[in-house]
Amino acid sequence: MAPILSAEESLGRASEIMRSHQVGALAVIADGRVIGLIREDEILNPLSENPDGARLLRVGEFAVGDPITVPAAATPQQALRALQWSGSPALPVVEADGIYRGMITRTDLMEYWSGEVKPPRIGGMATPFGVYLTGGGLRGGVGDIALFLTGMIMGVLVLSLQYGLSYGFEALERATGWPIHALAASPPMGLSTWMDAAGILLRIMPFLVLLVFIRLTPVAGYHAGEHQTVWAIERGEPLVPEVVGRMPRPHPRCGTNLVTGLMIFEALRYIHPYIGLICAVLFWRRLGHYIQLYFTTRTASLKQLESGIKAGKELLEKYRQNPGEPSSESLLARLWNLGLIKILLGYGVAAILLYQLLGYALPLF
Repeated sequence: MAPILSAEESLGRASEIMRSHQVGALAVIADGRVIGLIREDEILNPLSENPDGARLLRVGEFAVGDPITVPAAATPQQALRALQWSGSPALPVVEADGIYRGMITRTDLMEYWSGEVKPPRIGGMATPFGVYLTGGGLRGGVGDIALFLTGMIMGVLVLSLQYGLSYGFEALERATGWPIHALAASPPMGLSTWMDAAGILLRIMPFLVLLVFIRLTPVAGYHAGEHQTVWAIERGEPLVPEVVGRMPRPHPRCGTNLVTGLMIFEALRYIHPYIGLICAVLFWRRLGHYIQLYFTTRTASLKQLESGIKAGKELLEKYRQNPGEPSSESLLARLWNLGLIKILLGYGVAAILLYQLLGYALPLF
């Protein structure tokens, strides 16, 4: 939103704001309400005649009183008609009670219809039920129940995998006499022997098995659809399957990269913690890119692409109706819309249920 002007401010101040914000008109405000409008024409004429003197003149001497305004609830088409009728390069937007909200220009409407109005950063999640996208404090795609159930499914899968592999290692150790379970349960002291290397591999085995499992499920396709939709939005491309399907599957902000960095550190910290940290920082995105490409995403089906596109269109439509982060929402509400809290709640419920079923606690991660 362009800074507001009072009637007592100078033409020099008004011209500087117009230049820096690239807007051809500014609202003059008193007590939060619009009392006038000053346009480039009102500034250019006196500035051209006497630049130094004109810069000291007051805005109130040149502002047009009782200007045409655009209701905050107006549609883009109604805003365009108001701009065309007024002949002004920009008009004030006001609430029903007359409170000033900002300025709207023809450029804003061009951006709206061309799809350029979008949150500054978009995130998302792939679930077995479809794509979830979030940005600017808003959301689109599958609902809260789907996210909660996704967290439960993740919890059951990860914890069962940890339990199953631990049980399998123990059974294999009893059958063969090889210290497989002991190697997996005891942190290696370094990487000086093959047993140390085997221990590291066994400790990250749940992560490796999980990658293969994800690749074989529909989640990998929804994950690709999520990333490709985000790429299309960020590049200003139309959200249609023919275009979205050509976008890259890996994305640099994917959570897979973060998990990959943690696994790099986990695998190498037994050699030396600093070596693990340095390698994680250097290679988390590079290796994460390939893990996304070959494991956590796969070519999306038409249904999976359309799920991402639907979520993207919902998010963009909400953002266009309320551009910028909704200031009326609390921090907790914005965190809730990120989706992670619902995933973690579902994961926690799964851990509690498995504890009740098995009779003892499992490690959460």
